[in-house]
Amino acid sequence: MKAAPAATKLALSVVAITLAVMYGYPNFRQFLKADDVIDQGQRGLIVIGSHGGHRNYSLQVRNSIDRAGALTMTFYFVAKNVKYGDGYNGFDVHTAIAFVGEGMQAVRCGDSTAPLTSKKVSKLPPGLRRAVKADASGGVASATNFNNIAGSKFYQGVDSTPARVYSMQLRLMKDQEVRYGRVVDGDVIWAETCHLPPSSIWRASEKGNPAKASRRSLLLPQVNWTSYGNRTDHQQNLNVTSSIERTSGTKLAEAYPPLNTQGDYWWADSKVSWIGRPREIGNIGYNEQSTYIFDDRGGEDDRALYLTLAGSALGILGTLLVFVASRLVDLAFWTAKRRAIGRTTQT
Repeated sequence: MKAAPAATKLALSVVAITLAVMYGYPNFRQFLKADDVIDQGQRGLIVIGSHGGHRNYSLQVRNSIDRAGALTMTFYFVAKNVKYGDGYNGFDVHTAIAFVGEGMQAVRCGDSTAPLTSKKVSKLPPGLRRAVKADASGGVASATNFNNIAGSKFYQGVDSTPARVYSMQLRLMKDQEVRYGRVVDGDVIWAETCHLPPSSIWRASEKGNPAKASRRSLLLPQVNWTSYGNRTDHQQNLNVTSSIERTSGTKLAEAYPPLNTQGDYWWADSKVSWIGRPREIGNIGYNEQSTYIFDDRGGEDDRALYLTLAGSALGILGTLLVFVASRLVDLAFWTAKRRAIGRTTQT
């Protein structure tokens, strides 16, 4: 065995293995982590409290997600047999909206460009406060404390949890109205909009902007409708519809509930349930927790290629490890043999 060339090969092999472990392994772990799918968890909670009027009315909520991943929510009230013009027979509904959860700091409503002011849950109107507390103890039905992630600690501290709050007067419209945007006539607001940033609705395992991740999940906020004060009065039906603008190169991987396709949009109506009965304390309507998972088109091919290259790299690394182990054994035998020859020569 020639010691110098063997030692050089051994040293180079050790350097290659060290570099692979130092730089390759962390990147590979990050790639595998980015491939994880977030299909459930905490999401935003939007509580709408209202009171006023002299007959039953319904709340319409229209969610619109644009290509940048931002959410615009349009709110308005409708009822049957509403007449417009000089014979208008509707009324104004006093309304307050509380936004609770991750990423809600930048929420803005109406024509304002400034974020909403923050209030502790304990300072909310009674109906809204009760709804937030009910959600916090809801287990897998909870938006803010899904599956009791924070447990009793969160529930006991919910009074100090910040909420972004917006108040307005909304004028009742005909039940045939469908609005996606703010409708204002002078001082009268017929339909109001609020804008939520992508960080409040998108989740991803990759670092960076979750709305731009190659594999991303849309966890739409849960909407609650309840009383402004202690008891509901004329709240009848809650309707929540969501539309998602389709971006080039994006495909829908999974959807709960299923999405419909129309033009450049996906859309779905949300199932609504109620806790309690009309005119009761604690009567709350809430929609199901919608979850949609998206992939960049071709992303699966990229992942397959990456895994193939990673497998080849692991094969080369394994060969180097075998080579190093073999040369270490040879070197050990060679060293022992040289020492034995040296001792024989001395004697």
